[in-house]
Amino acid sequence: MTSMSELKYIDRLLQIFRRSSIYDRPHDIDLNDADIMVLYCIGFCEDLKNIKLSDIASRLKVTLPAVTHKVQTLEHAGLIKKEKDT
Repeated sequence: MTSMSELKYIDRLLQIFRRSSIYDRPHDIDLNDADIMVLYCIGFCEDLKNIKLSDIASRLKVTLPAVTHKVQTLEHAGLIKKEKDT
């Protein structure tokens, strides 16, 4: 299970990495920290096989509309594919 402390740790690592000289953001993909946190939650919440937007919002402690917007942005960029609930 992804705990809040793990998410805070990842956020801190992202901040350090972005300040380092080795970070070179690709020009064709513009990801911010919120995008990366949503991708992390989708990719590494192994206890959630078919993760829902409400699950992501709950895990990241953000509002459902914020997650909905981020997921739409990531889907438009071709980084994720949203599927209908069955």
